[in-house]
Amino acid sequence: MAKSKTRQNSKSSKQSKKKSRQVQPAVRSLSSTSRINNEIKLTDYLALAPGLLMVGMIVLVLILDLFTTTMAETQYYDFHNIFRIFDYTAIALGVILLAVKIVKHELHIELRDLFFAGFMVCIVISTCINGLSHEAAFGLPVRFVGVFNMIAFFIVYMQASGYIERVQFRYTILLGYVFVADAIALSVLYDKYVSIIEAYQNKAGISAVFVNSNHYGYFLAMAIMIGIGMYIYEDDRRLMVIGAVSGLLNLGILALNMTLGAVLAVGICIVGMLLVILLKERDRLRRILILFGIMILSVIAVLALSSSIRADVAKLFSDMAKILSGKSDGTEGSGRWVLWQTTIKYISEKPLFGHGCEGITLRLQEECGIGDAHCEPMTFAAYYGIPGMILYLCGSIASAVSYFRHRAELPGYCKVAFLAACGYFLSSLVGVPMFNTAPFFYVFIGMSGLLYTEPRVMIGKKASK
Repeated sequence: MAKSKTRQNSKSSKQSKKKSRQVQPAVRSLSSTSRINNEIKLTDYLALAPGLLMVGMIVLVLILDLFTTTMAETQYYDFHNIFRIFDYTAIALGVILLAVKIVKHELHIELRDLFFAGFMVCIVISTCINGLSHEAAFGLPVRFVGVFNMIAFFIVYMQASGYIERVQFRYTILLGYVFVADAIALSVLYDKYVSIIEAYQNKAGISAVFVNSNHYGYFLAMAIMIGIGMYIYEDDRRLMVIGAVSGLLNLGILALNMTLGAVLAVGICIVGMLLVILLKERDRLRRILILFGIMILSVIAVLALSSSIRADVAKLFSDMAKILSGKSDGTEGSGRWVLWQTTIKYISEKPLFGHGCEGITLRLQEECGIGDAHCEPMTFAAYYGIPGMILYLCGSIASAVSYFRHRAELPGYCKVAFLAACGYFLSSLVGVPMFNTAPFFYVFIGMSGLLYTEPRVMIGKKASK
C-alpha cells in the first residue's frame, strides 16, 4: 500500500511538473504578445500618418477657403505650401516606420513592390541623364509633382499604408476621406444655390478647393468609389448608410462637375463590380442592382434636365467617331487627342530614359497650349522612358492581380480601398498627376492588400496547415 501511494505521489508530482512546464511557455508568450502589441501600436500610428495627413491637408484647405478671403487670391500657391508641411511630416514618419521594419526584419516585399521599385530606378536614371533642376525636383507650380514626390509616393505613402494593422485605423482614413468629400460637396451646393464662397470663384467649372474642375473630378471619383464600396461590401448598417448617402451625394456633384474622365472611370468601376458580383459574389447582387437602378435613373434625369451635359455626351460620341474614322481635327477630347499625338512624338525622341521630369512641359505649352499630356502613363513615358511607364503599369496590374487572387479572403475595407484606387487609376488615364490627389492613389493601393491585416495572418495559418 505504501509503495503504491509513493508511486502515485511520484506520478502526480511528475504530471504537475509537466503541467508547470507547459504553462510557463504560455505565460512567456502572453507577456511577449503584450510587448509586441505595444510595438505594433507605435508602428501603427506611424503607418497611419501619411494617409491621415493627406486627409487633414484637404480639411485645412477647406476651412481656409470657407473662413478666409486670402485663399481666393493665392490658392494656387497656398495649397502647395500647406501640402509641403504635411508631406514632409508624412515622409519623416514614414521613413521612421520603414527603418523600424528593416531593423526588425519585418519588411515585406510583394511583386508589385518590385515593379514600382523598378519604376523608381527609371526615375533616378532619367534624372541623372537629364539633370536635376528645381522644376524636376519639385514639379512646376500648380501640379507640384516632382522626382522627390514620385519617390515618396512609393516609398512612404504606399509602403507605410500597407503596414496599418489596426482595422480602426484603416477606417479612420476611409471615413475621413468620405467625410471631407461630403463636406466639400455640401460647400459646393452652398456656393451654387445659397451664397457665394469667394475662394471658389474665377475657376474653370465646379472646382471647390481644387485648382480646376478636372482635379476635383479625380478626387470625386475616389470618394464615390469609397461610398459605393462601403454600401456594397460592408455589413455594418451604419457604414452601409454612410456609404450610400456619400456615394449618391458625390455622384450628384460629379454630374455638376462633369469631368468626363472621372465619369467614365466611375462607370467602368461599377460595371466591373457588377460583373464580378454576378460571377463570384451573388450574395451582394441585390445591393448592386439597387445601386445600378438608381444610377440609371439618375443619368436619365440628368440628361433630361441638363442641356449642357447632353451636349458634352454628344460631343464625346462625336469625338470617338472622328478618331475611329481617321477624320481627327485635333479638337477631340477637349484637345487631348492632339496632346497625345504630340506627346507620342516626344516619347519617340527619347524612348529609353525620357526627357526628365517636366522635360516636355514648355514644348507642349508652346505647341499645344497645354503643358501636360493629360494621361499619366503617357506622361511617365515622356518623363522617365517607356521602360518606366511599363514598370508603373505592371506594378498597378500586379496590385490588381494580387487583389483578385485573395479577393475571397479580403475584408470589406480592403475591397473599398481597392475600388478607390481603381477610380483614380482609370481617371488618370485622361488626367494629370496632382499633389493633392495622386498621394491617395498610393495610400489606397497600400491599404487594399493583405500585408499586415488580420486576414493575412489567417491565410498564412491556412497555408501552413
